[in-house]
Amino acid sequence: MGGKKQSQRTKNNVRPSSSGRSAELLSNTIKVDSTFGVLGQGKPLPVLFSTLSSVSNIDLGLSPEFSICFKKLNKKDPITKTKALQELTELVKNSNVDEVVAALPSWAHFYQTLIIDSDRRVREAAQLCHGALLAASGRRAAPQLRRLLPAWLLARHDDHAPVSAQAHAQLKSTFPESKLGEAISFCKSEIITLLIDNLTGNAEAMLSKKLDNPEEREIQIARVLCSSLKALDLFLTELPDAHDDWLWDAMGPLLQANAFWKLAAHQSQNIRAAWYGAAGRAAARGGARRAAGARALRALLARAEGGGVAAQRWAALLHVMHCREEWHTWLDKKDLLMKRLLEVIENGGWGDARLLSNMLLPLLAKLPADLITKDFYMAFFSAIFNGFNNKILISSKSERQTWINILEECLRYLSIQQHEYIIEVVTFVHRTWLEKIFEYADTQVKNHLIKHSSTTMASLVKYWLKQTKQENSEKYDQLIRNFWLNIGSTIATQIDKLTVDKDDIVQLIESHMLLLQTLKTAFLQDGKKQHRIQFADEKSPDVEDPPPAVTEQCDVSLIERFDHNLNEVVESTCCKYFDFAREKQVSQAVFTSLITLMIKFESKNLFLALARHFNQDSVYGLYDAVLRSWLAGDTMRCKALVDLIFIILKYLTEEEQDGMFKSFQQFPPFVVEWCISRTLSHPHRSSAAGKRWLRSDVVEDTVVALCKREEDSDADNMLLKCLSPDDTGEAALSERGVARAVRELSAAPRSARAARAAAALAPCALALPLHDALFRVSLEHPAGGAGVRARAAWSGALVALAGEARGRLVSLARAALHAHVHSRTDELDMKRIEHAASLCPYLFLSGLNIAPENGSEIVSQTKELFEMQTQRPEVPIEVFALRCDCIEGNINCPFEDENEFIATVVRDSDKDHEELTKKDLILFLNESLFRAAFLRAILSKNAVADEDDDESESWCDVLLAEEYFKAKLNRVLYEYAVLSVLYDKYAFWPDYEVIKKSKERMENLIEDILSEITPETKNAVMSYIHENAITKGYYWSYAKKLFVVKMNKIAHRIRESQNETPESQTSFDDRPEDGKVCDEKSEKEDDSETRNKTPENESDEYQSVIENLDMSKLEKMITGSGFFHSLQADAAPSERSRALLMLRSVWRAHAHEPAVRARAAAALQAAPADVVIDLYYQHNHIMLYETDLTAAPWSQIVSNAAIVQFLTEGVRSRGWELGAHQWDFTTITLCSLVTSLRLSAHRWWCCKVAIVARAVLELFGAVHEFVSGVRAEAERRQPSAHVLALPTEWADIFAPDLNKNLFELLMIMLKQDGRPMTSCRVSSVGALAAAGARLQWARAPAALSLRAACAAACAALRGVAHPALKYLAFATLDLLAEPLVLHDAEKLAEWCGREDNSPRPEFTLTYYDETLVHLQDLVDAALSNINVCEGTCEMVAPSDSHSVALGHQLLAVALLRHCARARGDLAQFYIELLREGAYAAGLMSSCVRLLPADVLRAALEGTERPSLPARWLRCFSELPALDVYKRCDGETVSALACAVLAETLGGAAAGEARGWCGALGVRAAAALRRVVRAAVAPALRRRLLLQLRDRAHELPDSQVTIQWSRAEVRCELQLEERTLELTVQFAEEHPLVPPQVTAPPNSPAPDTQWIVLYLAYQNGTLLNALKMWISAVTARVQSSPQCYICYCRMHPSTGRLPTVPCHQCRNKFHSPCLRKWFSTSNKSNCPLCRTKF
Repeated sequence: MGGKKQSQRTKNNVRPSSSGRSAELLSNTIKVDSTFGVLGQGKPLPVLFSTLSSVSNIDLGLSPEFSICFKKLNKKDPITKTKALQELTELVKNSNVDEVVAALPSWAHFYQTLIIDSDRRVREAAQLCHGALLAASGRRAAPQLRRLLPAWLLARHDDHAPVSAQAHAQLKSTFPESKLGEAISFCKSEIITLLIDNLTGNAEAMLSKKLDNPEEREIQIARVLCSSLKALDLFLTELPDAHDDWLWDAMGPLLQANAFWKLAAHQSQNIRAAWYGAAGRAAARGGARRAAGARALRALLARAEGGGVAAQRWAALLHVMHCREEWHTWLDKKDLLMKRLLEVIENGGWGDARLLSNMLLPLLAKLPADLITKDFYMAFFSAIFNGFNNKILISSKSERQTWINILEECLRYLSIQQHEYIIEVVTFVHRTWLEKIFEYADTQVKNHLIKHSSTTMASLVKYWLKQTKQENSEKYDQLIRNFWLNIGSTIATQIDKLTVDKDDIVQLIESHMLLLQTLKTAFLQDGKKQHRIQFADEKSPDVEDPPPAVTEQCDVSLIERFDHNLNEVVESTCCKYFDFAREKQVSQAVFTSLITLMIKFESKNLFLALARHFNQDSVYGLYDAVLRSWLAGDTMRCKALVDLIFIILKYLTEEEQDGMFKSFQQFPPFVVEWCISRTLSHPHRSSAAGKRWLRSDVVEDTVVALCKREEDSDADNMLLKCLSPDDTGEAALSERGVARAVRELSAAPRSARAARAAAALAPCALALPLHDALFRVSLEHPAGGAGVRARAAWSGALVALAGEARGRLVSLARAALHAHVHSRTDELDMKRIEHAASLCPYLFLSGLNIAPENGSEIVSQTKELFEMQTQRPEVPIEVFALRCDCIEGNINCPFEDENEFIATVVRDSDKDHEELTKKDLILFLNESLFRAAFLRAILSKNAVADEDDDESESWCDVLLAEEYFKAKLNRVLYEYAVLSVLYDKYAFWPDYEVIKKSKERMENLIEDILSEITPETKNAVMSYIHENAITKGYYWSYAKKLFVVKMNKIAHRIRESQNETPESQTSFDDRPEDGKVCDEKSEKEDDSETRNKTPENESDEYQSVIENLDMSKLEKMITGSGFFHSLQADAAPSERSRALLMLRSVWRAHAHEPAVRARAAAALQAAPADVVIDLYYQHNHIMLYETDLTAAPWSQIVSNAAIVQFLTEGVRSRGWELGAHQWDFTTITLCSLVTSLRLSAHRWWCCKVAIVARAVLELFGAVHEFVSGVRAEAERRQPSAHVLALPTEWADIFAPDLNKNLFELLMIMLKQDGRPMTSCRVSSVGALAAAGARLQWARAPAALSLRAACAAACAALRGVAHPALKYLAFATLDLLAEPLVLHDAEKLAEWCGREDNSPRPEFTLTYYDETLVHLQDLVDAALSNINVCEGTCEMVAPSDSHSVALGHQLLAVALLRHCARARGDLAQFYIELLREGAYAAGLMSSCVRLLPADVLRAALEGTERPSLPARWLRCFSELPALDVYKRCDGETVSALACAVLAETLGGAAAGEARGWCGALGVRAAAALRRVVRAAVAPALRRRLLLQLRDRAHELPDSQVTIQWSRAEVRCELQLEERTLELTVQFAEEHPLVPPQVTAPPNSPAPDTQWIVLYLAYQNGTLLNALKMWISAVTARVQSSPQCYICYCRMHPSTGRLPTVPCHQCRNKFHSPCLRKWFSTSNKSNCPLCRTKF
């Protein structure tokens, strides 16, 4: 990469490599490694073969590419040689055959050197290249074979596996079958010469100068020696016998060389192992050369070896023994052979017993007869047993297994020998073998030794049994007898030595059991197929291996003999253990384990043998004399004895069985329980004696006792067995016993025992009390194991019980369910209700795995559930919802007696009605939520339609086909519509959270229910719901609308999840005709129409229905509410829909007047726009103008409200098109009805007044908005003359009277009467608060002063009042703020105009003082335990503290907004007043402690820029929605606190607030700064910058640049051809930290501290600050004298003003100008007066 290029160097060599030099040296003198050609003196040899004599000509005939490659092979670096060999290999593959054959001589030369290279990568690459060359040249490589094959054989035995594998594969492919022997015969001289030279050369002379590292040289020498010895082994193996004479002549120098024999003691194990193989091969082939063979045998036995070397040595020795019968005559010391053999065995076979097992038996067979003695065998087997002590052997499972096989094979071999001591030795070895396998402490090792030893012993005794039949010899019978005697005596001896420790007893019994059981199973076990590994490229063997002889089947007589002997051993073993247990009193430890052995060898003879052992004649005698007394006693009693008793039960007669069962009553209770448990097990439960005993009193009393026992799993299991019926369905206990058990279990149904017992008694009618108790448990415990267990139990019983019993259980559960749901009336527990509903599918659908054709059974059960007597609300909940909708005009109800709900509303419409109570609401919600949860649970249940079908049919489709369930679903939608009204309008209610949570939950339940409805079912349901809506109206219409909206929402969600187009989903028609379900095509069309509907389209649809209606049916339609309420539910408010409702209301209000009635009816089918105007002028009594509304009829109140709503909609939708007569009627109606409201103010809280007030004040807002925008809109389009005159007419005629009446009404509403808030009050207050912003104080009543109005609002904020009233008070103060400021401005102007010293006038800010101080004290008291910036307090509504804090924060906002409206000097006076009253300290202290917990938590985390939730960030810049229909809780107060904090820091109190913050502690101040940085400062800075941006054009001769991200402003002023700069940057903690104001030091006004003071402490705006700076700078420059040197006020280069005066003429000069003047004139005189400075 551009660096200095260096000459290439080889690794570990400082001299650069030179190919030319290497080639030259190679051509002159070839000195290969001495392993290939050195004499004993280590001198360089002449070339061995004639082909090597022309080395200098090896490059002859080579192509240039081959020549270059071969030259690279002379490099010393192994990487270079490796790459060269890879290049050569690729070149061979890509060249023609002639070029490759020409390269063979050169390759033969280099191959001999490369194959012994020290780097294995070089050798591997060389061998790959060698294979490529031979594969390419084929038979044409034969001339070079004598040079290649010797080195090739060395490569075949290279220690690097890839090299040897490649060489072997290449040999096999080049010389297939027996061709390798022929090739070796052809090259035998060259091979043997190379091998002898390598094996007999001097070690020092063998070292080549190529390797300087001694370790690498030793490794290379060892590798060459090892490969040479292995090559010699292969050479001796493959060379045909015909060359024996030549061979021994050629090997003479090798056998005479001491260097060869010294290799037997070489330090390298690989060399010794290879030497043993070569020496053994040579000795086996040596024939008559006894001397060499003897020396080889001595060398083989001379050294103690281990591991693979020893295995190679013994393999070589065994090969000699096999090939040479006279081998033993070659040994001088034969005991050395025995010594080495025993050493190998005692050491565990070098750690690999498998190798020893392959040669031990052949070795024994080849031993000479004079060595085979009794002592030899004793020592031999003792060595095998000592081998068990080898840690390597005993720690390996496979080694242990192989060693045991060796022992068995050798013992079997010994047993077939014909010596007189054979029986004695075999018996001794077998006995020792048994003792040896039991002596290990490790249980795993011992068990494996016992198991595998038993298997081999069984094989051995099986062989002996077969030999007894094949040979008529007593030897094998004696061996078999001794075999069993050894086993029995060994077991007896071990029992005698056994201690009373339980672990020792159990371990020994298990060991004995494993021994005996393995003997039994192994003897009868068939032979296992021997598996072998076979690779994909191997051929399958032609002949399968025969199964081992040890697993051959025996005939029946041999099996019977073996079983007889084994059973005798088992019987004696059991008797021995019985005696041990009786003597040592340890029956628990003994019989718990011994019972398993007795079960496995169970037979009547075994128990008879035990009986005889205890001097009894029968099995019953064994029980009666021994076992019964042991169970009745205290020391020998154990559960295993009970198991033993029931084992021998089958060997007793029926009379003896009865006697045995009767004797059980003598036993202690827990022994009786053991006996009951065993009796209930198979097969004793089916026995006649067992059945009789289970129905006895003893068993019954025991079962009852089990029911009373606590927290006993054994008792639970026992009880479950007792209560469970058998396979035939018959109960084990008597009916009386079952009834007693059920009574006891029902007393504690929560226990797991009761649930399990109930499951066992599921089909039993006697268990109904228990199932009922469990059902109640599942009701009371929705979570946890008790409830789940109980539900599983009783639901299982419903499936299992018969019809009548099932009905009784369902009836009991239904009563419990109903009582559970309606038990609580003080609090709403939705989880409790939903859990109860979730049990209904288990209760009603249990056992119905297949959906019935109809749900009549479920319908009847559901009817019984919901028709049970229930406490009802004193006032129906629909009354409260309907009253709200009547006030809002959402439901048009002109008929007073249409139903009980509207009748109640009308009855209380002229008085203060009783408000909703929590108890009534909870009664309503208990039933409604339960109904919804019930439907959700039961309709979402699936039933399997066909057992062979994976698909399931929903119960939803089945049940909704029933009219009853359609009605229930419609009822749920109806109740949700009622609850939604309360959710929207009852935020004022103290327990509103109950409404909110229940509404949200009910909505989720409805969505879950509707999501289960399939397209096939939804249209049928819609038809039913539509029919109810049209027939009944009211909230049934809203239920229909809800169903349509939710179903479309679900369909939309499905489309989104499936990513499908709307056309691919079916919809339904929400307006079916004649109750018929439309087809799929019409469904899609109607769904598309529904999505494209507008309010006018919907109204037109209903209008068209009226127009096409038969007049004879018109009255029926008007008197019925279904049509009009559906219109209100379906159609959005529009002028057309309002007109229809208006005419219906007028028709009803004046039904007794035929003329009015006929005119209204006609207008329904014609244009209704002017009908009400005509009716008024003809019958003016239809309008309630200037009358007390409380005395008016209900129908007329409704009709007037409908008329006003119609007028409001007309003003909003087409105010510009309304005619003059319509506007006149509208404004007259507005003013007249407002007057009526004022006349009705004494009952402003009643429903009638609320209905009219809501509608009239809404009309007031619409008209005011329209009139206010007329002139602005007239600039864009031409209005009618009467419309253009509206503003003047409004201001002169209507506004005065409207404002007067509304202000009077406002003052009345602000007065607290002590009555609780109702929906009517809230509606009126909210409407007036919304209209308050449009009132004009200038038109207020003359008797009403600002102080009085302000005092009324402050009084409302001061007291503990409802939030709605405080909202109205705040709106009033906000309305009065502008008049109050103007009033103060007038007083300030008047005071400033006086010339006397009169005191400062009282400003209107003092109107807030008393209330603010009072509220501040109360808030401080409530927050006394909260430290500033250490915690926050969330006020809980509707507490007194919440009301006080709300009033305080609203008053603070009103005060700060009041101050923010002041301008000029008045603003400064307000700042001074706030400072004098210390307002900021109180406001900051309270609002910081009322901040949201999330805000303060983020600030206290220590992050410099805390991340605040977005919803709280908005609160710092805008007020929360003060809506009377929104819940006012603690978060509302916290949001107001955020606004107060921002307004305090950004308003007139900012200076004082900054001082208060500075007095805080370090931690509190840091937290507050973080809050300000994150939430307050960004809004305040942006407000200042936006104001500057919008009015920057007001700054003369200046340019303003704003950097928004840094909140920095740069103002550049152009003055006298110079640019003056001022930079203002607001801090991140603004306004806690003053802004940074900087100006250049050469500025005419460098002092900017006064700007900082103005912005920070005088609440100055940035625009005014810049104006003041521009004015100050301009004035200073203009007032400055001119410098008469440069004739400028501002210096051209520095910009400074003249500052150096002349004391004579008083003129001022610039200092730089004066210096230049002095330097150029060489004088120090004044330029004007020439006076010397």
